[in-house]
Amino acid sequence: MSRFSIVPEYKESFIEIITIGCRDLSSYKMQAIQFPHVEFKVDSGGGCHTATTDNSKRPSGSNPNFLERIIMECRLPVKPIFAPPLTMKLLDNRLAGMYKPVVGVSKIDLSRKLPWSEHYAGPRKQRTKSDAKMMAGG
Repeated sequence: MSRFSIVPEYKESFIEIITIGCRDLSSYKMQAIQFPHVEFKVDSGGGCHTATTDNSKRPSGSNPNFLERIIMECRLPVKPIFAPPLTMKLLDNRLAGMYKPVVGVSKIDLSRKLPWSEHYAGPRKQRTKSDAKMMAGG
């Protein structure tokens, strides 16, 4: 009788994140967003991996530009069904960084982002004006 493991097989991987910015952030607890940053988190086979952007208030707190490239080294499962989500939290720094409320949360399903997956949805090609006309039927 052979023994089977219920632990999924993992492989060393990288997640590349290109952050641009946020637009028209609503106020939080009746105060405008002051000095936000984004925190990225993946719970994978090697534990929890996190990365954050720098704080930004340019051009304003409610329209921050981050303009960063983040590369997270982590272990992701070989079978996409076990892929964890990439969690993003937008936090605001208030009271000189002593109070950091979470003002927004989002998740990205990584199962379609694994290049070895059969349902891999790679980067979309850049479309030209002629492609748009053809799609519009013109």
